[in-house]
Parts: sequence; C-alpha cells; structure tokens
Amino acid sequence: MESSDGAPARPEPARPADAPALRALYAAGGWRAESRSMQELEERIGCGEVVLLREGGRVVASVTVTWEDAARWGAAGRDGTAGYVHALVRDRERTDAGRGARLLLWAEDRIVARGLHLSRLDTLATRARLLRYYQAHGYRVVDTRTYSWAPDALTLFEKRLVSAAADS
Repeated sequence: MESSDGAPARPEPARPADAPALRALYAAGGWRAESRSMQELEERIGCGEVVLLREGGRVVASVTVTWEDAARWGAAGRDGTAGYVHALVRDRERTDAGRGARLLLWAEDRIVARGLHLSRLDTLATRARLLRYYQAHGYRVVDTRTYSWAPDALTLFEKRLVSAAADS
C-alpha cells in the first residue's frame, strides 16, 4: 500500500473532485447507486467526513465517519456517545494489502480523538464475509434490523474503543 513515490499511502480528506471516483469505487464494491446519492456524497465530503487512500493518483479505498446515525440506530444514534463508520470500501481490482483495516483503524482513532469510546457500523446481514471481517476486528453484533429503505436486513455492530492514553 504505497503512494506514487513509494511511501505508504496516508488517509487524506476527500475533495469535491473525488466524488465521481468514489461513486465508481462504491459501484465496483457492490453498492447500489441509489444507496448513496451524489448530493449526499458531496455534502459528506464538504463536512470533512469522507477520507480516502490514493495510490498513483487513483482513489483505492475510502471510509466515512459521522457523528449521528438515527436512521439505523434510532435514539441511540443521536445520543453523542459514538462515532459511526460508513462506506468502508476498497478497490477490489488491487490486492487489499490491509487498506480496509488501515482505514477502519484510522476511523476508530478519529472517534477516540473526539473523546468518544464507541464505534458503530452496519452491513447487510447477507454479507457473511463482512460480518466475519468486522467481528475479527473486535466488533460485536448488537442487533439485526430491517428497514423499509434497505434491500436486506442490516446487522448493527459496536466496538468499545480505548484511547492510547488510557492504555498507558
């Protein structure tokens, strides 16, 4: 996982000009186009919520971190106790080389830096590989719910985070 100069790719904030490349990355990752409108993506980019990895000038992975998610978590999604990880996606044409795990860790660090100690995320309940992936990264299943707007049930995950200062 290196940048064009051979150094490890570093997470960087997405820019408005990255929106088409991000949409293509989502589509290649199996996301339905209507699940994330271009307007919503541009708004999240504008708020600084979307971060990406770029290699050789190409967007190869991305994650979004938000501070509320009432659509999936109800009242708990507005209680100010968690950060919400969304749209963790990587270029499937390239060997992963830990890009997803790296961005997930970056998202968790960002949540802790904001003084929060819970990371929450969700995925389609039918994606067994992702369910195992998140569990392997310390997330526990909280619930599986159906929503009128989702094509399948979603499995909700949560992970308690510990700051580096608390570890010392």
